[in-house]
Amino acid sequence: MHSRRRLPATLHDRTRRGDLALHGDPARDRGRLLRALRRGAATDRRRDRQAPRLAARTVALRFLPDSVQRWEPFRETRVQLDKIAKKYKVGLISNIDDKLLGQTRRHLQIDFDIVVTAQQVRSYKPDAAHFNECARRIGGKKGWVHVGSSYYHDIEPCVKGKIPVIWVNRHKETLDAGQRKPTAEVANLREAAKLLGIA
Repeated sequence: MHSRRRLPATLHDRTRRGDLALHGDPARDRGRLLRALRRGAATDRRRDRQAPRLAARTVALRFLPDSVQRWEPFRETRVQLDKIAKKYKVGLISNIDDKLLGQTRRHLQIDFDIVVTAQQVRSYKPDAAHFNECARRIGGKKGWVHVGSSYYHDIEPCVKGKIPVIWVNRHKETLDAGQRKPTAEVANLREAAKLLGIA
């Protein structure tokens, strides 16, 4: 006679829901069922051990989008963008989606003439898709300059694509021997505005 062991609730629920459908000889099926249930129990134990890590990862993943609306621009950004917008059309190239960008744009009074997001081009910088789309909307690679702060995400793809670029090097990074120089390098957006002929 076989002893009747109570199955753990998760396994019992799994068999009741019909996740395991077995047909044929009941004696043979009982062995297949027990093996499947043991595999399920091992998976459940692994899931239980991973739960704290998964929960922390979920919190971290929610933190980024939840924090975007609190991202403040650098101190000089609002004033300098307003000055630049009086003389030039101003665009925004962003590695986030339209909704998140909308939340952070609330901190800027300027209406951008062109906005290109990762969502629109289905890509992330440093891929050239953002810059190619911007050039397409403008009508070519001439007559505009990209101003960015990340050498990896902004400067490098522009240099490769032969797009004029001003590097706002806030952290005084130095280039390695193999890295190509931007069109110009400044410490902040105020200096970039001066290069563009705005006092």
